[in-house]
Amino acid sequence: MFLPHIEGVPRYSLFAIAEEIKAFVRDDKPEFWGYYASYDWVAFCQIFGAMIDLPKGWPMYCRDLKQLCDDLGNPELPKQEDGEHDALADAKWNLEAHKFLTDLIWNTAQAAK
Repeated sequence: MFLPHIEGVPRYSLFAIAEEIKAFVRDDKPEFWGYYASYDWVAFCQIFGAMIDLPKGWPMYCRDLKQLCDDLGNPELPKQEDGEHDALADAKWNLEAHKFLTDLIWNTAQAAK
């Protein structure tokens, strides 16, 4: 099987991955966002066992950038220049898309005043 983004990368137990995620998040009430995130959220929760096993205070849902985009009339999002389907590049693009959409909300609210 050819897995270009993970070949040669050390493997970790789900417990070790969960601990790394908790250390990275460092927030007892985080907000999670993804793009078409439904299945990704299921897989994310499975790292911890099940959704009910998420750390205390974490939401049992993920907010979806595509749904927010649709709510705002489906504006064209910034293009992801490179690294599509690379987890870090995708995460950086998600941040860029989130900023774009929240700026759009803020600018629309300011224009309405």
